Amino acid sequence: VTTAERTPKREVRFESTQTAQISLKPIVNEQHSPDVPQPPSSKPPTPLIDFIKPNTHVYALWLNDDRLVHEGIVLRKQEDSNNYIVQRSSLPDIETIILRENIFLESELKRVKTLPAKSCILVEYREHLPDCWKPAVILPSDNEKETRQVRFYDCMIKDISNNEMVIPISEKTFENYTKHRIEYEKALIDHVIVGLNSPEKIFMLGTIIKRVGYGHTYIIQWCDEKKSEQEEEYLFGAFTTPIQCQPNDYVLAMDNDQYIYKLALVITKSNDQKTLTVRFIDSKENNREIDVPSTTTFVITKPHYNSIMNKLSSDKSPVDS
Repeated sequence: VTTAERTPKREVRFESTQTAQISLKPIVNEQHSPDVPQPPSSKPPTPLIDFIKPNTHVYALWLNDDRLVHEGIVLRKQEDSNNYIVQRSSLPDIETIILRENIFLESELKRVKTLPAKSCILVEYREHLPDCWKPAVILPSDNEKETRQVRFYDCMIKDISNNEMVIPISEKTFENYTKHRIEYEKALIDHVIVGLNSPEKIFMLGTIIKRVGYGHTYIIQWCDEKKSEQEEEYLFGAFTTPIQCQPNDYVLAMDNDQYIYKLALVITKSNDQKTLTVRFIDSKENNREIDVPSTTTFVITKPHYNSIMNKLSSDKSPVDS
């Protein structure tokens, strides 16, 4: 079980843990949840082009992160293998090794209206995170309409424009990507996190105890013993991709005076990279600055920061006490 400990210096540590066996059902906490959509049989995928030139814009499956497809740039091909070093478009400091079979080119993009019903595809899912693509199936619909319905791997149904650009994938790829993603969602249960407690409108320590809704919303038991729902996007922990922060980056930083996390802006960092000077963003803080350990600080991209601010101003999440 993942743990968070308070030390005499009031620091927070996150430790990785082993997870239990994972069910492949997308919704495990509701009796009447729909099953994972079963993709139809489809034609074999087009053979892959073996070599991708450096600086090519691609769409790639990040198995070592959230197990979703993200946009990136190919840096180089690994010698004596069919693997590539790819850099995330939205996270320039993040690079990883990705198999060629999990990389898609811009030339593979097709408009939805050109594909038949029951085709397996990757669709950009802007509600989750920028440049995030999720597996889905095109549902039968009236061809005269300007939109098509797709069912995502988690059984969520959404209307998209007939002109939406998507990536056709094989049935086998759909099955594999769905499996990888659901495994990741299940693995977050029991993790200690720093999360946005929407009813209180503050970031608090808590533990993920249950997966609900479409599978990427969770019940959190907060450090004050209260419970509420929160989406994966607003939870941070040992599973969060570590990013080297720079001055002017947005971060979540621990305020030792109140022992809660707050949004802040990085002012400077020490030469050894271990300490950050941050300024809290809340106007009530009067531009207060403190030094914090970089190891317990989470970097937030500008789109993610904007999403958090929108959540803080509008969300009314239910409380399960």
